[in-house]
Amino acid sequence: MEAAEMKMLRFSLGVTRLDRIRNELIRGTAHVACVSNKVREARLRWFGHVQRRDSEFIGRRMLEMELPGKRARGRPRRRYMDVLTEDMRLAGVRVEDAQDRTSSVPGQEAGGSRTCSSQTMKMSAAEISQVLKEGELEKRSDNLLQLWRRKTCVLTTDSLNIYADTQKRSRGKELKLQSIRKVDCVERTGKFVYFTIVTTDNKEIDFRCSGEDNCWNAVITMALINYQNRKAIQDFKTRQDNESASPGQQERRMARAP
Repeated sequence: MEAAEMKMLRFSLGVTRLDRIRNELIRGTAHVACVSNKVREARLRWFGHVQRRDSEFIGRRMLEMELPGKRARGRPRRRYMDVLTEDMRLAGVRVEDAQDRTSSVPGQEAGGSRTCSSQTMKMSAAEISQVLKEGELEKRSDNLLQLWRRKTCVLTTDSLNIYADTQKRSRGKELKLQSIRKVDCVERTGKFVYFTIVTTDNKEIDFRCSGEDNCWNAVITMALINYQNRKAIQDFKTRQDNESASPGQQERRMARAP
């Protein structure tokens, strides 16, 4: 189940296994929870519904039903209640919590409506431009010799900042994510991973980094995908606001209505 889910997420984000991006980064960018966690949550919700019903409720009989499938030799059959017990252990809840839903569900009031603070709806400026990765990265110089120069780089959710020294005393070069078109030519040779950043004006900047698990090319690719997704959502909302704000738009819609 999880393998099929990750394959669909990678296809939706345009990422392949050659990009060497971990599943955690894929989920964080797509803001998608694991399918197995969603199934576990649905089972616990159903169990809470059953526990709050009367003792004659037919759903209680399902708790003692045996699950079909193979089992180890000499072991008893697995009941549905055994699965729910394991779910509750992983979720850190107890059977008694199912009796009082308002105390176990965060943001749930006695009236049944969920409350949501403004902090969960709006991100602060520090969170928007948070640092994703900081460290050393080698950049190919633009001169005739094209030597590799070690730089100190700081990647945020909005830009890639390149400094000449480790103390970042010199004035750094800021490469905005909006000016990056793609991360191309990823190649692993020896102990280095070589990649090229292609800008919107078709300028190519060559980099290389050590072949670690969380390599720079993977983090930059995911930051670029995340930025493009945020930009697309923002443009869509802006276009909707402009359409609703135009005075003649609503009149034209009313005229086309039957």
